[in-house]
Amino acid sequence: MMRVLAVFLQLTLWAASAHAFTLFVPEFQCGPTGECGGPKRQAGSVGERSDVLTLDLVARPRDADHASATYDPIERAIGNVARKYGRYGVSRAIMDAELGRRENTYAVSKPLTPTTSNSAGVYQWGPDYSYFIQVKVGSAQQPFYMLLDTGAGNTWLMDKKCTEEACTLHNRFDPSTSSSFKSENKHFFVEYGTGNLTGIIGDDKISFAGKTFDFEFGLANHTADDFKFFAFDGILGLAMSDSVTGTFLQIQKQKKSLDKMIFGLSINRDADGINDGQVTFGGVDPAKYTGEISYLDVPSAQKSRGEWVIPLGGISYNGKKAKLTAKYGVIDTGTSFIFASPGDADALHENVPGSQVEVHTYYKDYFVPCDITTPMIFTFGGKQYEIPAKDWLGKVSDDKCKSRIYGMNGYEDTWIMGDVFLKYVYTVFDADNGTMRIGFAAKAPPPKTATTTAGGASSTSADPSKPIMPGFGGGQETSGTADPATTAAADSRPGGIIPSGLRTPKTPRTPNRVRFDLTPTIVTNGRFPDGVSNDDTHHHARESFDLDEDDYLSAGGNHDRERGGSRGEGRVPLLTGIEAPSVTVANTFGEHGEDVDSWAAAERARPKSDLSSAFMNMANSIIGAGIIGQPYAFRQAGLLAGTLLLVVLTVVVDWTICLIVVNSKLSGATSFQGTVEKCFGKPGLIAISVAQWAFAFGGMVAFGVIVGDSIPHVLTAIWPDLRAMPVWGLLADRRVVIVVFTLGVSYPLALYRDIAKLAKASTFALVSMGVIVVTVVTQSLLVDPKEKGEIKGGEGWVVNAGVVHAIGVISFAFVCHHNSLLIYGSLERPTIDRFSKVTHYSTAVSMFACLLMALSGFLTFGDKTQGNVLNNFPADNTMVNIARLCFGLNMLTTLPLEAFVCREVMLNYYFPGEPFNMSLHLIFTSSLVFSAMVLSLLTCDLGTVFDLVGGTSAAAMAYILPPLCYIKLTTKSWRTYVAWAVAAFGTLVMIMSMFQAIGKMVTGEGETKQCY
Repeated sequence: MMRVLAVFLQLTLWAASAHAFTLFVPEFQCGPTGECGGPKRQAGSVGERSDVLTLDLVARPRDADHASATYDPIERAIGNVARKYGRYGVSRAIMDAELGRRENTYAVSKPLTPTTSNSAGVYQWGPDYSYFIQVKVGSAQQPFYMLLDTGAGNTWLMDKKCTEEACTLHNRFDPSTSSSFKSENKHFFVEYGTGNLTGIIGDDKISFAGKTFDFEFGLANHTADDFKFFAFDGILGLAMSDSVTGTFLQIQKQKKSLDKMIFGLSINRDADGINDGQVTFGGVDPAKYTGEISYLDVPSAQKSRGEWVIPLGGISYNGKKAKLTAKYGVIDTGTSFIFASPGDADALHENVPGSQVEVHTYYKDYFVPCDITTPMIFTFGGKQYEIPAKDWLGKVSDDKCKSRIYGMNGYEDTWIMGDVFLKYVYTVFDADNGTMRIGFAAKAPPPKTATTTAGGASSTSADPSKPIMPGFGGGQETSGTADPATTAAADSRPGGIIPSGLRTPKTPRTPNRVRFDLTPTIVTNGRFPDGVSNDDTHHHARESFDLDEDDYLSAGGNHDRERGGSRGEGRVPLLTGIEAPSVTVANTFGEHGEDVDSWAAAERARPKSDLSSAFMNMANSIIGAGIIGQPYAFRQAGLLAGTLLLVVLTVVVDWTICLIVVNSKLSGATSFQGTVEKCFGKPGLIAISVAQWAFAFGGMVAFGVIVGDSIPHVLTAIWPDLRAMPVWGLLADRRVVIVVFTLGVSYPLALYRDIAKLAKASTFALVSMGVIVVTVVTQSLLVDPKEKGEIKGGEGWVVNAGVVHAIGVISFAFVCHHNSLLIYGSLERPTIDRFSKVTHYSTAVSMFACLLMALSGFLTFGDKTQGNVLNNFPADNTMVNIARLCFGLNMLTTLPLEAFVCREVMLNYYFPGEPFNMSLHLIFTSSLVFSAMVLSLLTCDLGTVFDLVGGTSAAAMAYILPPLCYIKLTTKSWRTYVAWAVAAFGTLVMIMSMFQAIGKMVTGEGETKQCY
């Protein structure tokens, strides 16, 4: 029965895998003509897209009140990664036409032509949602729109090689058309909440503001899906922080392209009926402001990080000054609205009559009556700046308006002053002569002429459903614990807002964050993110990933500000969007909407693992039941072949474990399941779910069997008369031992939500395995010669016919891929570098232990070596009995690790994105442990099932799925060829293991026996 069930599960896995990897083309991956996986689209088809995001141009009234600024709902971004369908490059003429088309598609408002030198007109997409300039790049002068972003120092454009929909909607730079383009092929990537941006660093001439600059910039060949909702083709980073592309102002002054490191900015208000937005580099334009410019110095701590931050004097409404905790204001052109901590936002809106608060998972909305006309007053350096009600409010219905000042977790001492504030002042950013300061002046009134869009409308009215959201330069990389499916449950009703990527220390940040100033890393020597290490990665202050410093999530205070700023924007890990899947579902509010601060405090208290604890968990996942079978694997393969297999498979497993985390980062998913689903759709999800669940559940059953087969023998060896003892005699019965120890030890451990709490149990388990290895090594030297076996000829010493079987046994021992993201998420500071260290140490120690066990057992027992090498030793050997006891107890602490995996597979498949539910947690955990216990009571021998499920499921998880996902998510390189080779190897092992198991079924060899 067990064998038939296992075959059924495996056939299901095969069917799903075949569909996922050969036939499945999701609808969203099909071309606009309906062709799926067909020919690439031809050049010149830019304007022929049928699925392009088209927004109608609407003439907006110009009356004085804020009724004209109807507030459209802010919907969350969709999808993470679009399929890479091909599209050839386009000519310069086509690109010019594309800009014109996009001005209609996205309702881009053209600015007036500047009359001041070194100035560029600022385009607007909105109304009032993002501001960008037109630049021309390379010797061919290819035109692009670039977002002006004072919150980041990185400059990049989309590359021609990027064929995702987010790129094909925009102009892409073609280096082959520019004779002045240079590149050393240094790779970089930027982490986003719902995806990422990867590419290379290039150098070329960029022309704007009447000048031509020679400058390094990133070329993105992979972008997050969010970019298809925006009109710009890249970002011009204007922060002073170090970045992978260099600090623009500093570099241009050094090259004498600019006389001064200063620029003045005036952005327009759409309702004024004229787009006179302008940015002036190297100075200011007196025609754009009236009166004097009032300057404030950037505080020394923020200056050292190159941040445009100034002291905040206060905020008042109708003469009532709000009691704020914030001390600073970030002046960020890359943010649409104004953001503060929930406490500060509450304090401000308490002064507004009739205001009502609506609490969401990560932020707060504030609704007020629409008849309010009182402005908000912001104070900087003793000067007051007025924001009229028509702009700090947006209309939701006839009698209900929403504040554009949001309360968001993570802003304890900082306000983010976005475009809602900046469009009412002329702003000067001055970093010249060793200083760093920001100046404000009253804006000059706009001219009395009309502004037109490319379509001739007198105003712009783009869909504001995708505004630029808050963040700070590189430091504010998203670190959410929920994937897009998780956050989909947050708020989809009208008026919802995409939560920010920011958070207080050790509280989750949502991945649905639309902000494009996140930290990149330069990876030199042609190394891609999967090969990141401290030896070949250039880390940059603030806009870098310092992978090995103290906990970047530590609570604030001076230490926090010194390391990452007052807003917790310290150097963050390469991959921060993943928590342990066991806690992912808990990172949204419960059904009754608990208090934000209480929830955040509880999340901060969640246990995490340091490197040593994570090592214990991973090593325990590897050095489990499989280590006992390593001598048997050498018997099957031969001594030389077995040794080579063990070493090579260790290296491959090490690589694919790390690849799972890299793939998760590339896809934006937060689980192994989610990554495969992103790559191969629903069939992929089914395939990985079946593989993970079958492997983990099979391990649970096996561990129960081992407990029943080892502990009773140990107890009877210690107390020969145990069976005759009243009550205690029950412990001589394997079934009683399985029930007592499983329910008394494994079940309570499996009830934990956090895998970090198993670190101590894992430490004990590792100590136990050490005892087992030492026992086999030492006692094998003392074995009676009559008990020893022989190693015959070339089959024994070199290579034997059972190589494939040996691969299955070794793979079963080393596969812990289903636990990898659990362990990654349990790290205090989850970074690829730190996780790689854990993986390398764990696999190396495990290989050494397995090799020692295999050599000691096989060289002693030769052709007599059994699947459980402990069974080769006499039953009265005291030290071996102690090892058997340790082995049984080790299985009790390893079983919960597999239960964690089974539970998360079921939750992620059946209840994706659901908040934590204690009832489901208890039901799933209990059903898993009890069902595994029952099966272990019914059978004593699961060898054939291990051959079938372990050999094939382990191969799928270790050798097939990770490399196939990597191939799907990255561009072609030598690494993809290695990935293809590993995937082919895994497929071969899977097929041969399958036929071996079926052959045993047909012949009746190795039939399982029942235990009564």
